[in-house]
Amino acid sequence: MVIWVTWVTWVLMVIWVIWVITAMRVLALIAGWLSTRCDNSHLPRRRRGSG
Repeated sequence: MVIWVTWVTWVLMVIWVIWVITAMRVLALIAGWLSTRCDNSHLPRRRRGSG
C-alpha cells in the first residue's frame, strides 16, 4: 500500500511538473507572438503615415 501511494504521488508530481513547464512555454510563445505581431503591425503604419 505504501509503495502504491508513493508511486501515485510520484506520477502526479511528474505530471504537474510537465504541465507547469508546458504552460510556461505556451505563455512564453504567446507573449513573443503578440510582441512580434504588435511590432509588425505598428511599424508599417508609421512608415505609411510618414511616407
